Amino acid sequence: ANGITWTDAEADAITMGGHLASITSAAEDHFIYSLISSDTSLWAWEGGVTGTTGIGPWVGGYKQSSSWYWSDGSAFSYSNWAAGEPNNYGGTEDHIQFLSNTGSLMNDTWNDYPNSTPDAIHLGPNPHGFVVEVVPEANTTSLLLLGVGVLLISRFKRTISSC
Repeated sequence: ANGITWTDAEADAITMGGHLASITSAAEDHFIYSLISSDTSLWAWEGGVTGTTGIGPWVGGYKQSSSWYWSDGSAFSYSNWAAGEPNNYGGTEDHIQFLSNTGSLMNDTWNDYPNSTPDAIHLGPNPHGFVVEVVPEANTTSLLLLGVGVLLISRFKRTISSC
């Protein structure tokens, strides 16, 4: 199937009580990648062709005009773009997803990607997963046990159908 758009993933994240994850440090980037690299169903080959480009999960980055932002309002002060990215290929790439352009399915680098594929330039699919960041209520025990943020991996919202 074609996966999920960034817009739908962010709407689902808000429904869960958070936003798509903002990544503000190398440590956070490595942690998120360690979670998403443990589940190959969150990744898809571009155009369905093995050995091409690996399309990974969405995170909360988006571009407005010529600047990048995080959907939760965090400062965009860290990035881990893949070589040659962001490049706004075709003029429609304004959201961030993990990408592997190394010939393997998974990698910890980022790519700018359109909200929805396939389109006239991009073969697709849309990413098959997304990373949600939920900040617990300050008065809960979970805050003490889990720290300030809890990162959850969420598969495509219609889990009954395959992506």
